[in-house]
Amino acid sequence: MKRLMTAVGMIVSMILGMVVASSLAASNPATDQVCPAGDGWYKYGAEGNWEPEQPVGINASIDGPQATITVADGVTLTAVCVKAGSAQQEEGPESWTAGLPVVGPGELTVFHSSGKDISHISVAVEESQPDPDPEPDPDPTPEPDPSPVADPAQPQPADPGFAG
Repeated sequence: MKRLMTAVGMIVSMILGMVVASSLAASNPATDQVCPAGDGWYKYGAEGNWEPEQPVGINASIDGPQATITVADGVTLTAVCVKAGSAQQEEGPESWTAGLPVVGPGELTVFHSSGKDISHISVAVEESQPDPDPEPDPDPTPEPDPSPVADPAQPQPADPGFAG
């Protein structure tokens, strides 16, 4: 069931991501030229490097105008910043909100509202709380037999002399 929910969540995240590009909230391009790194943020560049280091349980890839972030079990992706374009073009870093948070295992594909190639992304993550295992029923009560029991004192159709 958990795998089915994960698969459904991934599909919904991808669809939402494509449909709701307008849900992106742009950072202030006059002051922010790059997505953050450090202080709980991990930056991944199109060259394939992480800054300050790769976060545990997160993998990423950038392919032109989209980036795919893979989240391992036990990790939650809480925030994403996507950078393409520049402040001079009235573009720059954008906060991605569609499909978040992603509780691993899962995957999220993001893009910049400009449609331009992504130069880098930043992610914020936290450790997930494991799903509690359901406790087994210590004393299962047997279900009663639903078939009717014939009263032996009453004549039955197979009895000789049954007149019904």
